[in-house]
Amino acid sequence: MSDPLIEVSGLRRSYGGGRALLGQPKPVTHAVNNISFHVMPGETLGLVGESGSGKSTAGRVTLQLEPADEGSIRFEGREITGLNAREMKPLRARMQMIFQDPYSALNPRMKVGAFVAEPLVVHKQDAHPDRVAELFRMTGLDPAFMSRYPHEFSGGQRQRINIARAIALNPSFIVADEPITALDVSIQAQIVNLFQDLQDRLGLAYLFIAHDLSMVRYLCQRVAVMLRGRIVETGPVEQIFANPQHPYTRSLLAAIPVPDPDRARPKREIFDVSANIPAREAVMAAVAPGHFVLQS
Repeated sequence: MSDPLIEVSGLRRSYGGGRALLGQPKPVTHAVNNISFHVMPGETLGLVGESGSGKSTAGRVTLQLEPADEGSIRFEGREITGLNAREMKPLRARMQMIFQDPYSALNPRMKVGAFVAEPLVVHKQDAHPDRVAELFRMTGLDPAFMSRYPHEFSGGQRQRINIARAIALNPSFIVADEPITALDVSIQAQIVNLFQDLQDRLGLAYLFIAHDLSMVRYLCQRVAVMLRGRIVETGPVEQIFANPQHPYTRSLLAAIPVPDPDRARPKREIFDVSANIPAREAVMAAVAPGHFVLQS
């Protein structure tokens, strides 16, 4: 057993608070509320939950793209919580992020070859065109595309360009924030297979943020389920899918579509999200209550 590549403990991140213009208190949103998880070298941890559950915020704070209010983040055995930009720069080469919208992540005025080479230039590494061409080939792109602009590519190709940039510095850990959501269904499987191929070749570890549980089951070894800023259940993928313990996890699994038009409609019950949460969050739940349907 090796040590965790990244270890998050008691992480909190909130927004709002203080006073408004007329002295009224601003509401506080606990986007990430005391979560803990770890990712082993070469492992993929799936982080799943509905929109607004805090998944993306957890990913950004883990990479210190946003500061944590409380908690500890250890990367490769080093505490990184609270490090400034200068102290974080050497670690940026080892930890990267892939965003949901592949077009917004690209610079429309920059040729994609220069875009992929940019982190190599910033970190003063080999940015020779041959190195960039190798990155293009590794991600299934023709090196002849290096002189083109982002608008000349499809969504799947743009995401491959972002992946090429993310692996340029030979990282050990990548946060993939819903990287296939904006893509056509026919392309999603290709990108997931690319993630798996790069993991096998480069030994990458992923925090794979998603709401598509079928993709999580295919790609991840473990899964953590987030609800209103908290992790309510975590464990090996097959264990979670075969025997989910939390009712919210069961509601997510029940929402997975089954391609069988003859399947009988199952008996269903209502799960109230506002139940079994701390009193200080019950007010938020009462303002915007949520109900989820699950199979019995």
